[in-house]
Amino acid sequence: MIDIQTITGITDSPKFIEFAEFIISETGARDFPNYRQMDLMKIPSLVPSIWVLETPNDSETGYRYRFSGTSVDEHFGRTLTGLLLEDIYPGEDYDQVVTGCYHQAVQQKKVAYTHRTVRYNDNLIDKTNLIETMLFPCSGNNADIDFAIGLATYAQVDQMTDNIYTLL
Repeated sequence: MIDIQTITGITDSPKFIEFAEFIISETGARDFPNYRQMDLMKIPSLVPSIWVLETPNDSETGYRYRFSGTSVDEHFGRTLTGLLLEDIYPGEDYDQVVTGCYHQAVQQKKVAYTHRTVRYNDNLIDKTNLIETMLFPCSGNNADIDFAIGLATYAQVDQMTDNIYTLL
């Protein structure tokens, strides 16, 4: 499992550091945290910014939102729980985020981190946001990734920045 020094080396955001510390503490002696055993009420201030994906072994079916906090839902203008990630992400950086980062994090069993400005433009959304995300793979049997839990923050901005899409 990833260590907190790796996290603090890429972000100084108190929310992301608190989230990573929680995930690392939930992992214990395992290689991966078990989402089904997590108590998100240990980090109540972060719950609105948390999202959870079911990640079946058959990636052809896509990754379905098992949970999406209110801040995540507000950002997308709809409740995401039950929807497929691949169907709802309208960002112009879809290939870098969804297939290049989130799917790869699950397949390679690594933590995904993004820090990017994105213009969303679909029939519900037209805005540019600074978005920071971190996604941790989870495993019930400590081998197969069955869920991924993430944290996202959003801020509307007027200008684009250099984007980061990486696996840790």
